[in-house]
Amino acid sequence: MKIAPNSGKPAPKKPLSRRHAISVGAAFFASGCTLPPVIGNAIDAAQLLVSGAPDTPISPEYVANLPYASMAAKIGRGPRTLLVLGRFDGPDLHWISEDKTAVVTRNGRVTRTTQIGRDLIDTQGIEDDPVATGNMAFEGTHVRTVDLADPTAAFGIPITSTFRVVAQETIKILDREFDTLKVEELNIASTVRWEFENMYWFDFQTGFMWKSVQHFARDTPPIETEILKPAIIT
Repeated sequence: MKIAPNSGKPAPKKPLSRRHAISVGAAFFASGCTLPPVIGNAIDAAQLLVSGAPDTPISPEYVANLPYASMAAKIGRGPRTLLVLGRFDGPDLHWISEDKTAVVTRNGRVTRTTQIGRDLIDTQGIEDDPVATGNMAFEGTHVRTVDLADPTAAFGIPITSTFRVVAQETIKILDREFDTLKVEELNIASTVRWEFENMYWFDFQTGFMWKSVQHFARDTPPIETEILKPAIIT
């Protein structure tokens, strides 16, 4: 199904364009890898990560004053963490926290993680994924595979998913409300005898994902994400 336009409320603020995405490179400083092309001021962004982020709750004023795209994330019942957009590889956005926790998303789909329990090393087969492609066509079944890190590394775990539109729901992030379409993803990873549900909240007007709850490993709690200041690839 496709997202239908909604004229009930004014359109949300346009997400930041690609030229406003930043390139932090903090993880690369530690590893000694070659940095990709820099967008914005990498030194200032790295200092932000070192100096720390505000405690929960994250204030709207703080986020508004940040010159970077930002996302809030939490694992299970853990504390909420502020992540800033570190860099992008095509459609893949790399979000980094002050303690070098990293989450990679593609149109909101979590495809890789670093320093989050049993990390998600890679995700394959998402060319027809309604979430990762942003095409919002929820019919049929979709298959992707995931690679998980130690302990007991597991590669190429197939996950079959089907989607169900739950309801139209208004959510609040910081001081803003969004009319969203709440979508449930039912997942089966039969080779490891695991079934789980992911939830997504897509903007009813634009299809942009504002919020999600996603599982990526059986022995790791789900990650909950909220986009505080968006960035898009143009």
